[in-house]
Amino acid sequence: MNCTDIMLLCFSLLGFGIFMLSLFAANSQLKELHDSGQDVLNSITLLVPVRNESAAVLQTLKNQLHNLKENAACNFWVIDDGSLDSLSFDDAELDKHILRTPADASGSKKRALSLGLERSSTHWIITSDADTLWNLAWLNSIRQQAHPDTSMLIGPVFSQENSSFFSHLSYYESLCLWTITSASCGLGIPILASGANLAFKKTSWEAVGGYASHLHLSSGDDVLLMSEMDAKFPKEVAVLKGRDAFTTTVSENKLSPWLAQRRRWISKTRHLNSSLKKGYSLLLLIWLITPFFLGMVHLLFPLLWFLIEYLWIFRLTQWYRLNSHPLRWLLFRSVYPLTLPLILLSTPKAWK
Repeated sequence: MNCTDIMLLCFSLLGFGIFMLSLFAANSQLKELHDSGQDVLNSITLLVPVRNESAAVLQTLKNQLHNLKENAACNFWVIDDGSLDSLSFDDAELDKHILRTPADASGSKKRALSLGLERSSTHWIITSDADTLWNLAWLNSIRQQAHPDTSMLIGPVFSQENSSFFSHLSYYESLCLWTITSASCGLGIPILASGANLAFKKTSWEAVGGYASHLHLSSGDDVLLMSEMDAKFPKEVAVLKGRDAFTTTVSENKLSPWLAQRRRWISKTRHLNSSLKKGYSLLLLIWLITPFFLGMVHLLFPLLWFLIEYLWIFRLTQWYRLNSHPLRWLLFRSVYPLTLPLILLSTPKAWK
């Protein structure tokens, strides 16, 4: 065995070790909820920032808010952040829940959320996106876990899978992202969060100065806020548990916006305030590309690696009552790493 083979073996063992450690930590977060009897029904506000959304998205959002209001599930505000066509649901009751950012304010999701927070008098805040699907069971999951000793709850967001190529990539990518999110949180070094399924105490948000320290950045209302809360309140950032605790979103179906969205996600990691978190992010990159180096030795190695990964994906999808298919996973795992150079060269989306 020459030096190159030894280095490749060490590289592979490191990647596989991080993979197994991550799966162990992620698996520990898959737990059923037990009703604690805690009632914080009147202490939750849902914030949904909106900007230039399509008619179909707004109609779906309207239907969801109607259901929310009819069931008195929680308070809510929809914040119109300078849409070209001023937002209206053509429903007097729902329109009372619309806030509008000042006309002279530059478009910023963080400014929109800050306005909603200022108008909210509840102990807990939930954020989601206009194009995100959720239900009352999701809210109940948050309600059961909004404990006094918790500052933030990070929930899973899964992309909807349809017949398009990008939806396949996005769906399995969302499963991987949630694995990384729950694993890093389980290890005590949370590195990811999504504003499409995020809950936090308003007092904790105020204690870290809100979004003030990164208001100048177009992104990071989720990851950067999570990072600051984790620094200010160690061990008070937790994974949102339960089979119904996820939200879903529709993926981009065109190459340019799909790449730009992922470029925005990657750009957040450089603002993580911990060398340990940055190091873990780097090790996850090693995990992603290791099978391709093993393929230079024998094609059987990456196939075996992908099979072991799929066993976890199957476990995860069974838990959340989602679908998975081994051949689609193989397609994703073979193609997705090849998109990394294109993602890094793309321009991130500005508003979100």
